[in-house]
Amino acid sequence: MRPTPLTLLQILPRAVLDKKAQAMVIPSLSELAKAKAAAKKTEQSRTVVDELLSRKARMATTGAVTEDQWPINLRVERVVKKEDLKHVHADVRKRMKQLVLKET
Repeated sequence: MRPTPLTLLQILPRAVLDKKAQAMVIPSLSELAKAKAAAKKTEQSRTVVDELLSRKARMATTGAVTEDQWPINLRVERVVKKEDLKHVHADVRKRMKQLVLKET
């Protein structure tokens, strides 16, 4: 009878391995999933609007571009989500949204 691959495997705790061997151990699926979720979360938290505003601020601080030199046709507006104004009365909501957009 030949042994199956499962009978040939032996699962060892990482603490048993020396430092050199621990570096060669493949991380568990849960660790990989956590790392992937963290990377995805950081990607999602940075929007195009945030990137443009930070670029504009960097250019203004370095003196490369002043406020007047920023392209006129490039208007950066913050997104007003429905959740932000859900407690506001419906007839006031539209005016509130316009005011918020004018401030940015």
